[in-house]
Amino acid sequence: MAKAASSVKPWHKLRYWLLGLGILAIISLAWMVIETRRLQNADPNVATDYRAVFREYVSQHVNLGEDDGAEAWRVLHETLAQIDTAIAEFTMEIESRGDFEPRFEFDDPSPYFYYVTSGARIPVDAKREREAIAMVRERGLFDQIDRFIELAPAYNPEPADDLIISEFMALLRHARRFVQARTASMRVALDEGDMSELARGAEQALATSHSLSLQPGIINMLVGHACVQLILQELRVELMEADFDEATCYRILEAMDRFSLPSLQFVFEGERAVLNDLLQHTFSDDGKGNGYLLYPAHFDEFSFGQAESGLRFEQAFLTRFILLDRRQTAAMLDGACDILIAQAAKPHHERDMLALDEYLGGLSWRHKMVASVVSHFDRLLSTDAHTRTMIEGTRIMLALAIHRDRHGTYPESLDMLAPDILPQVPIDPINGKTFGYRLLDDDEHGRAYLLYSFGIDGEDNDGVMQRDGMEHLAMSNEVDGAGFDFVLNQPRPKWAWE
Repeated sequence: MAKAASSVKPWHKLRYWLLGLGILAIISLAWMVIETRRLQNADPNVATDYRAVFREYVSQHVNLGEDDGAEAWRVLHETLAQIDTAIAEFTMEIESRGDFEPRFEFDDPSPYFYYVTSGARIPVDAKREREAIAMVRERGLFDQIDRFIELAPAYNPEPADDLIISEFMALLRHARRFVQARTASMRVALDEGDMSELARGAEQALATSHSLSLQPGIINMLVGHACVQLILQELRVELMEADFDEATCYRILEAMDRFSLPSLQFVFEGERAVLNDLLQHTFSDDGKGNGYLLYPAHFDEFSFGQAESGLRFEQAFLTRFILLDRRQTAAMLDGACDILIAQAAKPHHERDMLALDEYLGGLSWRHKMVASVVSHFDRLLSTDAHTRTMIEGTRIMLALAIHRDRHGTYPESLDMLAPDILPQVPIDPINGKTFGYRLLDDDEHGRAYLLYSFGIDGEDNDGVMQRDGMEHLAMSNEVDGAGFDFVLNQPRPKWAWE
């Protein structure tokens, strides 16, 4: 018997297929809506104190003392806040007098400490700044910093209540104000012939910068570097303006050794802790090490705190189904940190400055928002080398002052500084070569010698330096800085009020 023909017509089969696909689409859409709504109601799970995690790393590299730097931190934190408050009260007192007269454009009643240090001489009308420095000293606040130095280094012992980095903002502002005041006080001390107070000021500023740089986060490192550069720039100028005795020079050299900046590898490990902390504050947690971004605007702009109203539906859909999840984001950030740490371990002239760009450039478009957080971190490789060149140059200038104090003259060569004064003659960190040095006769600025870095290209251009604000290019741009050096013992600039 012939087999019966199928009763289902072809177009009916297509209808069933379309119906099945429609049902599947509805189920998928419903699942996506449920997942999106679930994400809208999710909260981050802040389960790890990454500051404590980083403290364990710090303790392996720095001797924090029996209490892990807690008491030193308390003294530093409280004293810097008290100094900032004292200066604010001093400013209010100036305002209340009603006789304030601006000395230059944009001048206001607050002490402008750069007014003391930025010029060939201390202006005669810098009375306000001198009074502010004297007031801080009379309140015993500089003495409290001495107490901190006895305990240093410092590390914040408190568990993080919010994002790690947000807790340092006020302290960093206070620290910069303190270092500016201490730099001005150094010049006042030089003007008064008090070399002990000058050295004390340098010691206090270096100790403060050191402890700031030990805290997790690149922002702490940047402020620490800025403070070191400020204090050492003033010190280098003063070394040309006065004859430093051997004891003063050695006291400052000892402070530079004791309170040296941590390595850049150390800094990037701290930033890894900050980034992991940021992830746990901004991603959901599924309990299995994964989750989805809850506050995309916060992550993209690197701002702090929590969103006021959570995610809108379209935002939640974007973060749940399009952007990177937590595990992928962590892997990308870890990869970036690993590259930076590997490059930081090399001498600056051997570093591949494009390594991070090449890594980020090879990622998909889904990584771009997160990549923007770390894309500029490779610039710190140059910033760090620049600061360390300033440090080693200042070390040489202090050794030259010791040689002059001992022998009455400066040496013919830097090689004469070692091993009697320095263990060895410092090498320029930015190019791995020696520093340029020669004695001068009848220099227009009254300098007895010229000390300079060959710059990033490592070529000796006889100390010729760019002008008009372009001096830094020799230290940061191998193309635009070619043919120029960076002079370390530059004279103090003159300003319009002189």
